[in-house]
Amino acid sequence: MRYLSFFFLAVLFSVSFPLSAQWAPVPSIPETDVYALFTGENTWYAATDGQIFASADAGAHWDELPSAPSGISALYADAAALYAGAVDEGVYRSFNGGQSWQQLAGGLTGPGPRSITCFLSRGDSLFAGTEGGVYFIRKSQEAPSWKGFSQGLAYNNSYSINALAFTGSAFLAGAGANGHLYRRDINEAAWQPIPISDPFSSGLTAYSFAQLGDAIFAGTYLGVFRSADGGLSWQRQPGQLPFSVKFMFARQGRLLAITNRLEGGALYISSDEGLSWEWLGYFPGSNLYGLELSDEYIYLASQFGLLRAPLDIISEIPEPDPFENNHIQNLFPNPAGSQARLAFTLGEGADVRAELYDNTGRQVRGIASAFYPAGEHTADIALDGLPAGAYVLRCWIGTSQESRWLVVR
Repeated sequence: MRYLSFFFLAVLFSVSFPLSAQWAPVPSIPETDVYALFTGENTWYAATDGQIFASADAGAHWDELPSAPSGISALYADAAALYAGAVDEGVYRSFNGGQSWQQLAGGLTGPGPRSITCFLSRGDSLFAGTEGGVYFIRKSQEAPSWKGFSQGLAYNNSYSINALAFTGSAFLAGAGANGHLYRRDINEAAWQPIPISDPFSSGLTAYSFAQLGDAIFAGTYLGVFRSADGGLSWQRQPGQLPFSVKFMFARQGRLLAITNRLEGGALYISSDEGLSWEWLGYFPGSNLYGLELSDEYIYLASQFGLLRAPLDIISEIPEPDPFENNHIQNLFPNPAGSQARLAFTLGEGADVRAELYDNTGRQVRGIASAFYPAGEHTADIALDGLPAGAYVLRCWIGTSQESRWLVVR
């Protein structure tokens, strides 16, 4: 299926905002979904469905390769070859700049392992995160067969890999949606589940990793978590972003984070390891696939093509966050048990309708439907009987609509 599982709610409820004036599509790449973006030492690559574009000058100019596999979902390249991970087809490799491709699917049995989500390279080994676990090959082999690297991953949603990272002494995997990420020391024979939050949130997983100095950061739908011990334990950063953190990037001693709001994506920056964040801009739609930086630009792979903005927006004074003046003031506790409370403020009287939806888009609770006068208001949400997981609260206030995540434990 041509989208990552993280986007299932965002696609259902997305509302596009105008593209910030700082951002513009790269003109030589079609304004369609750019599903993968990779920056190699000498060449950058970006992939749409059935096309791969290459840049030899850090994204300034792009040329289409002679051919490309279809259904590309991940890219990796080194000095010897270009690798393209695909949906349901495994991995393809080209030694000649895309003129011909060698399919590498041996050892990837079943549709899950053949759907590639991410790559990680370490020495001669190339690791592939898939929808059916982690596998690796030796890149130097002429016809390598993938070998399993999933020992210790629970055979359920944990087999679907969102992100892979290496800390210098251990592998990290954002896997499944069971409240853990997974860590595997280079001397261990199996992955170990690491609870990522306290209190435990059963639906939590890591979508991305970033390393800044000795600290590692994980982006989740509950914000940013930090580890100071190589991924053995994690603490939620107090300067929380209010929406799911899809991508993280460390640059010049600062953290960049791309969040997936139901209304669209937004870029934030932190100069204090996630203790506080500044808003830099927002993007139309909610399908965001990759984030990379050059010496001059920030590049974002999105459903509207490859977007580019000058890197100096990081040092500019941010514009006001267009979401700051939302009517919803709080949704607490979050995660919640048997009950949560919605708090909202109206500058003037308005009709208010609030509903709760599950991950299939089905309404599971009606919360409010009435005219409210100006002022501060609250509405209680009964959660008894709802399965644990992530839900979406949608609120219509007059002619505007706002949405928030709610996690039920």
